[in-house]
Amino acid sequence: MIKKYGNYYMKKKMKKVLLLDDSLTLRKGLAMDLAKEGFEVIEAASGSDLLDAKTFDPSIATTGLLDRVIPDIFILDIELPDMNGVDILKRLKQHRIFKDIPAVVISSHRDKNTITNAISAGAMDYVVKTGNFGPTLVAKVRRTFEKELSSFDTTIQSEFEWIKFGKKEMALAYITIRNSTDDSPLSSREFVDLVICLQRGTKHYDWIFTLDDYNVAIVLPLVTIQHIIGIKDRLHEEIQTFIKDIKIPVDVQIGFSHYPTNATTVQELISVAEGQISRVNSKSA
Repeated sequence: MIKKYGNYYMKKKMKKVLLLDDSLTLRKGLAMDLAKEGFEVIEAASGSDLLDAKTFDPSIATTGLLDRVIPDIFILDIELPDMNGVDILKRLKQHRIFKDIPAVVISSHRDKNTITNAISAGAMDYVVKTGNFGPTLVAKVRRTFEKELSSFDTTIQSEFEWIKFGKKEMALAYITIRNSTDDSPLSSREFVDLVICLQRGTKHYDWIFTLDDYNVAIVLPLVTIQHIIGIKDRLHEEIQTFIKDIKIPVDVQIGFSHYPTNATTVQELISVAEGQISRVNSKSA
């Protein structure tokens, strides 16, 4: 259901993908795959194609690419002939026009350091160039805009119906966070940093929703009861990293539910996850 709604939206308003990669062959292949999904693709071969623009440097004589186009998503390679794609991403995230535009980093590097640097710079996701990675990348881009159109209630109901029909399993994580000194919410920037940490602990087909100023829900399709411990450990590790880095005292709690182990309806998934909330850790002043 969500997929159909997402495709319908893209037909009404074609989303622009700015694809930055120095390989002409790779760009053409990815552009073709993205175009088949209804995206408009703008290609760039170097960092200067993006950054040589009046919007970054008013002294530039001619109008650059990013003076003429504001994309809906960036796809950025790391190894470029003139600069590093992560450095370009940092420049984009510092710019008032482009800072909120999602970006996916692609690279042949698969080491934890490189991936962490890309996510920390503001990438919403990282895709390794291995084998036929095009369909994976296209799925991530498509899902970005499906998420943009989806609420927590409609998404968890749709995922639950799909899981139940296929006789699969799923889980829900419910997270609350607040300033432990005065129970106030985090700032928008701090909340975004938390979500970035949670993204590192989840898979590309998981759904992360900020429900209000204090609560986050993560819908986790295709999670067996045997996988729950590993997921808990990953999320706890990322939350501990967030707690360590944040400059204010915080209290973070997380609860889990699982279909069909301890919940058989959407309402039970939500109520069980809320009911099982327990403290991950707190950071005192």
